[in-house]
Amino acid sequence: MHEAEFAQHWAVTVTSQRPLEIAVAGGHLADDLAFVFIAGYQAAVRACFAISDPGWVAYAVSERRDPAVSSDEAKASRVRLDPQSQTLSGVKSWVAAVDNITQLVVKVGDGDEAHYWLVAADSLGVSLQARPAGKFLSAMSQGSAAFQQTPVAPSARLDALAARRFKFMEPLFIDIAFLSFVRARAPGIDQLDDLLTLASVLVEADFSAPATAVQFAMLDNGVQQVLADFEAFATTHTSALSISWAQDRALLSMYSSGIQQRAVAAG
Repeated sequence: MHEAEFAQHWAVTVTSQRPLEIAVAGGHLADDLAFVFIAGYQAAVRACFAISDPGWVAYAVSERRDPAVSSDEAKASRVRLDPQSQTLSGVKSWVAAVDNITQLVVKVGDGDEAHYWLVAADSLGVSLQARPAGKFLSAMSQGSAAFQQTPVAPSARLDALAARRFKFMEPLFIDIAFLSFVRARAPGIDQLDDLLTLASVLVEADFSAPATAVQFAMLDNGVQQVLADFEAFATTHTSALSISWAQDRALLSMYSSGIQQRAVAAG
């Protein structure tokens, strides 16, 4: 199915649920790893920022890092807040599901000084631009967001501390969505229910605790095994894999190194 069709099905079956349920239901609904990503990503944004909007929300963080562009030009395009007019201006260079989002969580600044704003996609001064599909997650629209004196109310400012959990929540909920995706197609694969149970515990865990890092690494190892088992299953069920699978399968390993390194560091 196309992204717009997935969004329509999502609106009927997924929107009113809690983050864990969103990842499970979205993964079950998905027929492509790009949509598995969307399901996990949407759950992660909601888990971190307690957003209840029924539509899709983009976590707009990335800014221009083109070597061909001068540092002054790149700096000038960064999103900034004008404290006098209380408006945002600048460009975010990567926005997921750009064709179907209804809100954006916009990061302004870096490090401990960063702050975050919830902005409706149809707000004054917001311009969303899709780019041609690439090879990775090609079924998902991707693009940029420009802000030109976009007004933000004080009530739209989000908890910056919550953003620190996103680097854990994103891969965790993507894993959950993937496990649900596999269970809908190959329920006989070992470990699925046990891994989903472990993942549901991690959703509420303290990621600064060494024990959590070790558990997350266990989950990651299990997901890699499920991936291998599902691909073996798919050799006799060719319709189980989408055309883009060879590129998109990297979604399940791109976070793995960091997860395993944190577990080693935790001892």
